[in-house]
Amino acid sequence: MKNKAIFYAIGDLHGSAKLLLEALQKIENETKNLQNLDIFVFFVGDFGFVFYDDESEKTKKVSILQRFNFNFIVILGNHENYKAIYSLKTSKRFNGKVYVDKDIDSLVYVENGEVLTIDDKNFWYYGGGISVDQEWREVREMLYNIKTWWEEEIDETNFDKGITNFKSKKIDVILTHDVPLCVFNKLVYFFDCTSKKRSPLQGYFDYIYFDLNGKSSLWIAGHYHPEKILKFNNLYILPIGKVFKLFNE
Repeated sequence: MKNKAIFYAIGDLHGSAKLLLEALQKIENETKNLQNLDIFVFFVGDFGFVFYDDESEKTKKVSILQRFNFNFIVILGNHENYKAIYSLKTSKRFNGKVYVDKDIDSLVYVENGEVLTIDDKNFWYYGGGISVDQEWREVREMLYNIKTWWEEEIDETNFDKGITNFKSKKIDVILTHDVPLCVFNKLVYFFDCTSKKRSPLQGYFDYIYFDLNGKSSLWIAGHYHPEKILKFNNLYILPIGKVFKLFNE
């Protein structure tokens, strides 16, 4: 008998072992009495366990994730070590291109613009976003030769591929780190995000939202660290470390 797939998303973690463990334990507790399950966990950017790409991150990541028999899928954020992630081996999983973590085979990082098909549902991914601390990180690199900012945080190279893939299937779920510009403009009225910068990526998401009818899909994002889940029609912005179940059936 085919296993039933169940899907969760988790908000930004920024490498916090405590938040990661708490989130995964919550999912484990919710599903422990269910049989024949394939559990998929999406991290909506700023996962943070390949940021400095050092042994301390590796130890935390491996010791926690290996405790859970889940499938882990990372959407790239704006606080990521793109050099380290893009150097990982690539693979075709769930009909989409991913980068496979060098320590844990069940952990993958999705290339921007890809669609993964899981249990007859299509998930469209596009990561990245502008960092308000970009200048500080660039100065830190000059002073201490420690690189923590990469140009790939705003990736326009996969815009065309993303549109082509979006049009090729009925998209059930959109997973991004940032949000469409139309939603960002509303955020200013809800809480203090005025320091966040507008970007070409947000305009691109507006095109997905309006012109390609992305507003009819469930849309999950992170990046803004609200105190509680923010909902704009079909789009949800998750707080740091927040667990969100994608479907309730």
